[in-house]
Amino acid sequence: ENEVKKYLSDSLDSNIFELIDCVLNKEIEDSINKLRILLAKENQFVINLLMLKHFNLLRLVKKGGTNEEVAKIEGFSGGKGKSINPYRFNLLKKSNPKINLDFAIQERLNNDMKKSFDLELSLLKIFSN
Repeated sequence: ENEVKKYLSDSLDSNIFELIDCVLNKEIEDSINKLRILLAKENQFVINLLMLKHFNLLRLVKKGGTNEEVAKIEGFSGGKGKSINPYRFNLLKKSNPKINLDFAIQERLNNDMKKSFDLELSLLKIFSN
C-alpha cells in the first residue's frame, strides 16, 4: 500500500517513463501494474499519446537520426530543430527495446483514432507481437 501511495504522488512524467521502460524491456507484470496505477489518476488517452510520442522518438533515433534531425521531425521547439536534451538523446540511442517498435507505434496510433479502447489489452498485444 505504501508503494502505491508513493507511486501515486510521483509526477506523471516519472511514472510514464517507468511504465515505458517496463514495456520496452517486456516486463509484462510490472507494465500492467504500473499502467493500472497510472490509470487510477490519469486519462488513458494522455498515457497512450505519451507512449506513442516516446516510441516514435525512439524509432527515429534507432534509425540513425541525429539529435537535430529527430528534434525537427518531432516538432521540438515548434519544429525549429532545437535539439533534444543530450542526456535523453543518449539514453534513447543506448536503449535496446525488446518489443517491435513499429507494431507498438501502430497499436498506439490505432488507439488514438478510437473513442474508446482498452489500454491494458493493447499492451498485451504489443507484448505478444
